Amino acid sequence: MVKPQPGVVIYPRNTLPSTAKILLNGKITGMSQEKVATIGSLEPLLKPRSIAVIGASQKHGTIGNKLFHNILHQEFNGVVYPVNPNTRVVASVKAYPSVLDIPGKVDMAVVIVPAEIVHQVWSNAGKKACAAS
Repeated sequence: MVKPQPGVVIYPRNTLPSTAKILLNGKITGMSQEKVATIGSLEPLLKPRSIAVIGASQKHGTIGNKLFHNILHQEFNGVVYPVNPNTRVVASVKAYPSVLDIPGKVDMAVVIVPAEIVHQVWSNAGKKACAAS
């Protein structure tokens, strides 16, 4: 068994984060509700149910194309939305001109766009209430 280090969160097997313990100053203590809430707020980043790839592309060899294909062909079991205002389809998946046009909830937005439009794209992701981007 690995000896826990200070500041390491310990999860007993087959338990939820709310039953986690944390090692501080050599003592194992229960986690406060605030810490449990913080862990829960990371769920859209660590375990998203839907991802918008903003800047997904049909052009082979581009980062937007490779990233979109990698997400589709890995073990991700959620919904993947390509976002690109210049195309209607990416890898046989309907593309949306903006993250705001996606009909469903978006947990995570991956942004792969030119620097001059990043602020606008992130602003739209915020309006869409993407929890992670």
